[in-house]
Amino acid sequence: MKIASLIKQQRLAKGMSQLQLSKALGYSSSMTVSLIESGKMKVPMKAVPKLCKVLGISERKFMQEIIDSFQDKVSKQIDKGR
Repeated sequence: MKIASLIKQQRLAKGMSQLQLSKALGYSSSMTVSLIESGKMKVPMKAVPKLCKVLGISERKFMQEIIDSFQDKVSKQIDKGR
């Protein structure tokens, strides 16, 4: 699962709007969460611990999703080079 999808899924499961999640993370508008969920922005590293806590995602699972995503991208680049 992509990080963006995981965040959106967990946010919706918690019954939170993008604005509510943004404010919980210390942002004043929903733009940051909107950009993250659309895949146009990466999660700022400083926001990861709070994001995981607010959404009830273990930091270990979150990091595994990042690793899996990166591994998929690397594999595709290797395959392109063959």
